Amino acid sequence: MREEMVLKTGWKFSDGIVEGGELCSCMENKMEDVVIPHDWAVGRHYRPDMKYGGEQGFLDRAGIGWYRKHLALYGIREGYHYDLVFDGVYENATVWMNEKLAGFHRYGYSGFRLDVTSLVKEGDNLLAVKVDNSDSHPDRWYSGAGIYRRVRLEAIPCCHMDPDEIHLKTEVKDHTGTVTARITIIEGNTSEEQLRMPVHVSMEIFSQGISEGKTEIGPVKEQEAELSLVLPSVRRWDAENPCLYEVVLTLRQGAETDEIRRKIGFRTIEWNVHQGMSVNGSPVKLKGVCLHHDAGSLGAAATSKTWHRRLELLKNMGCNAIRTSHNIPDELLMELCDEMGFYVLEEFTDKWRDGSYGRFFDEDWKTDLGYMIKRDRHRPSVALWSVGNEVDCQGSGFMLDILHMLVCEVKRLDGERAVTCALSPHYADDSKQEWMAVPERLDAIERIAKEVDVLALNYQEQWYELIHERLPETVILGSEIYMFFRGHEELCMNYSTDNPWMEVERSSYVAGGFVWAGIDYLGESMGYPSKGWGGSLIKSNLVKKPVAYLWESYWSDQPMVYFCVQDYTLMDDLSREHWSCPRLAPHWNFEQYGRTVIPYMIFSNCEEVRVYINDIRYYVKRPSQCESRIVSGFLPYVPGCVKVVGVNDEKEVCSYELQTAGPAVRLKLEPDERIIPAAPDEIVSVLVSAVDRNGTVCFKDRSLLHIKVDGAASLAGVDNGDLMDPYPFQEARVPLHWGKAVLALRPSLEPGAVRILVWADGLMAAEETLEVR
Repeated sequence: MREEMVLKTGWKFSDGIVEGGELCSCMENKMEDVVIPHDWAVGRHYRPDMKYGGEQGFLDRAGIGWYRKHLALYGIREGYHYDLVFDGVYENATVWMNEKLAGFHRYGYSGFRLDVTSLVKEGDNLLAVKVDNSDSHPDRWYSGAGIYRRVRLEAIPCCHMDPDEIHLKTEVKDHTGTVTARITIIEGNTSEEQLRMPVHVSMEIFSQGISEGKTEIGPVKEQEAELSLVLPSVRRWDAENPCLYEVVLTLRQGAETDEIRRKIGFRTIEWNVHQGMSVNGSPVKLKGVCLHHDAGSLGAAATSKTWHRRLELLKNMGCNAIRTSHNIPDELLMELCDEMGFYVLEEFTDKWRDGSYGRFFDEDWKTDLGYMIKRDRHRPSVALWSVGNEVDCQGSGFMLDILHMLVCEVKRLDGERAVTCALSPHYADDSKQEWMAVPERLDAIERIAKEVDVLALNYQEQWYELIHERLPETVILGSEIYMFFRGHEELCMNYSTDNPWMEVERSSYVAGGFVWAGIDYLGESMGYPSKGWGGSLIKSNLVKKPVAYLWESYWSDQPMVYFCVQDYTLMDDLSREHWSCPRLAPHWNFEQYGRTVIPYMIFSNCEEVRVYINDIRYYVKRPSQCESRIVSGFLPYVPGCVKVVGVNDEKEVCSYELQTAGPAVRLKLEPDERIIPAAPDEIVSVLVSAVDRNGTVCFKDRSLLHIKVDGAASLAGVDNGDLMDPYPFQEARVPLHWGKAVLALRPSLEPGAVRILVWADGLMAAEETLEVR
């Protein structure tokens, strides 16, 4: 039976050159204990003078890192095949097992598999990995550094199925579902006796642990085999009801068995200009966000729980789609999109030859693209593939040649899904001379549209109508849209306030839009001291910004209402203006004024909104009467309580309150869970707030927190959501921002109590005890 050992703990790490780092004689006493996933750059101090500083958030990832782990292997089975599997190492990884070279992999976002059958031995085994970022052009965003995704060792029967060559296809008509599996069989170093044994392959499908059907073929005499199974009554998968089935593929030869499991879903997706995208026959708008791969204070070392927390926050806003910008995503993220119900625009890479991937494109594009497609083509969440983003010379001859090559390869590997390429508003010829006139841009777009199934456009909603007139049978998708402003036909960054989502709602041929970006990320800074991109709906510490509630009002079916002020006394975070929004803030504290009026905005999906200040009602327009359904205006500043109420059919259905905060008197801790599994990748979040004597969060409090964590957990990171803050993520102190900060705790393998103490000058300290089990 196939066995898997996930290699999370017991790793040693050294930041820098280690002579003979692959040798057993190398001393480990000065190496650091780390847990995989691990990012060595995120804990470093910021360097304003570093090369590619803005792109990398001024976190210096350059250099070499060494990882070592001792594996105790007992009962190595004769005839078995042993593979090391890495989901992602950034970057240029060289791997040794027991001082012998096992292999090398270059690209940081594609996983790889190494055969170490001849290198492992009974007893202690030394695994060593050298990661070399000393001479690599980074991404336009924070890349991270090190073994930042899962690692595992697989023990596989000699005759087995190739996990990278399994192709599962689902079809559904009415209530009947069909699953077809194509597999490749590898015989390995099979003995003559075993070769004479017949091979049988079966496929069984489970729903919530109950078998729904089984089929078997054999004896199989060819290297490839195909099985098909019809289920008479299936439940369909969609974002609202993500119903999954488990496929269990089993290969038997004599007493040996190989088994591989995959999750699938039954659903249909179609694209047409009358419905945009339809899922299971019903039109669905893609209510999406673009996500980069970092996780704030954890850097690139995101865990399943980290991703789940992020997706859950987005899901509760009504978001139903994710664009994996702009690289092969973590498999953990993809698994959660299947389980939680998200449609995914899965993207291969950023630019082709001109960007960071240009170092590898010509030699590795087919291998890396194939890795992504083969890994994820069975997933119901994958709605369409993107082969690139904002590539050079869009519409030129050589760009079209590369696009055609990539699209053909995707369709060869997966003929079921649509393929696209995300286009910037800039189009140019082979000499990089940009076409500025709108008709010339439309000509370029028309040439590109012939190569793709869906036209994915970044920041081009000002041309949607013109493009539709030119290409009336082409579906348009806003692969990147601004969160507040939109462009003009003659000027892409015009600061018009007709929100880009309005164009999605108005036009049946527009399948949806992906806001840039969903969550603030590290890198792509507009200049020091900003360490990242702040033009997003949610802060890096997962505190929602006021503008997130605007999008919740567009996307959510649940009645909601939200009130915020425009406060231009707040410091900016150097976000690019057109990707940003007015200076919105969730507070009602303007003690610097005697008598004045305050500009505000109200976001609601209700028919009517009612506004009260200290129980006095102020009358405002309905959302439907306002541009972009944003209720705005002025209110007199009177300390106390601002209350907004959402009304449907003359009934109050939701409300929101902002209370003037008094002086901060104490700190408050809010862990997202109190009973924690004893697993180092089960990262726990603890929200720290400064509150007044009534428990109201003091938005303007900037107290410097001091943090102490004892017992069965350690402090993995601290993030106040302020990208301008100079404190390193892994330091045990941080100033509050918007009156809040978030701690990330890493539990130990040993059960026990976790004691958290947080204090600041002038405030009552907060203490909590959690339990690791």
